[in-house]
Amino acid sequence: TFDVVRVNAERQVSVHIYDLVGRLVKRISELRPDPRGNYTLRWFGEDLAGNRVPPGIYLARIGVAIDAAGAQNTSVQQLVHVAY
Repeated sequence: TFDVVRVNAERQVSVHIYDLVGRLVKRISELRPDPRGNYTLRWFGEDLAGNRVPPGIYLARIGVAIDAAGAQNTSVQQLVHVAY
């Protein structure tokens, strides 16, 4: 769960999941007319092909598409732990 603030127009909000080697494991995104507010984008531990990923630690990069020149902090990273 995360919040998006200070964005006033339709924007793509995405979560990219990476393994610790840096390989992209999964992409999750949502487009809203007004992207401000609370998001809950769920990842069910599947890779891009729909296969269950091995237990371990993954990195989630949360990003908001912007078009403002010089804008900063358009993405954040968070650790995700997978256990079965």
